[in-house]
Amino acid sequence: MPFEVPQSIIDVDRTKLKDGAKLSDFITITNASGPVVINVNDGATNVYTLNGFVLDQFLNYIDGTAHVSDASVGLIGLFEQVSNDLFLKDGIYSLWAKDTADPPQTGKLPGQNMYGTHPFVMSKSKSGWFGVFTNVVAAQDWTVKRQTADIRVTMTATGGLGDMFFMVGKTANDVVKQYHTVVGKPLLVPQWTLGWAQCRWGYHNIEQVRDVIQKYNDNGLQLDTLVQDIDYLDRYRDFTVDPNNFNGLTDFVANLTAHLIHYVPIVDAGIAKRPGENYQAYDQGVAADIFIKNAQGGILTGNVWPEDAVFPDWFHPSTDKWWSDQLNSFFK
Repeated sequence: MPFEVPQSIIDVDRTKLKDGAKLSDFITITNASGPVVINVNDGATNVYTLNGFVLDQFLNYIDGTAHVSDASVGLIGLFEQVSNDLFLKDGIYSLWAKDTADPPQTGKLPGQNMYGTHPFVMSKSKSGWFGVFTNVVAAQDWTVKRQTADIRVTMTATGGLGDMFFMVGKTANDVVKQYHTVVGKPLLVPQWTLGWAQCRWGYHNIEQVRDVIQKYNDNGLQLDTLVQDIDYLDRYRDFTVDPNNFNGLTDFVANLTAHLIHYVPIVDAGIAKRPGENYQAYDQGVAADIFIKNAQGGILTGNVWPEDAVFPDWFHPSTDKWWSDQLNSFFK
């Protein structure tokens, strides 16, 4: 069966998308000389054309044309990418998160996708703004090709079920608001998270971290949060502390708190696979049966920081409790 994005992730309340207008006010369909062509308009001008598509268990192919306002305007979106350009240049953009740090986007295969995948593009039309969201979770390649003022956009995915959402509005904010009506609104973060945070990978021991904090103080620089990367872990085991290189971490964090500096330890989703070694996070995860399975029904084993690693299944009803238990135990 092809995979479909669960409603627990994208659960669209379609009543919020209705404004009394009829679908025929925004969609026209023609097939006078061949394949069916679907035009999407904003009530005044066409903003997007679906030239054709193939929707199959193992292949999704959608061929479209974005009708932007003029040749100086491009498409924005298909994040996360590392680029100096606001608009997407001609090229191929892959959406398949690879946990690759800051790869410069070249627009050439293989794609340089980072941590997140957002199959959404938006742009300015002749009479307003429009956005297109493809709710497909499979690996995707998007090809962007400028054609005078129009931009040809093709999406190829390795199957899966999904919907396409077209959004139109007078301003970019109008389109963004509609997009968040579909995918959900951003989390309202605590005020302190908007301050200055220090974070990097590569602090080999607690003395190096202390030195960084001291230099902030020596130079009169504001520091609101220290985000500690996974160097502090004992052999890259989540919810542990290296007893040698980061001995005294508890007192160090208490001192930060006394000086109104927040401490955020990074915790990876890859749990070290260590059977028979009394590693609580792994043993309790196995007992709760919350790790992702392979095709044969066994626990899927991958290779990340701790080398052999297993991964929580966030759709399992017991995973949230298991994760909370590990965090609470680690905090104590």
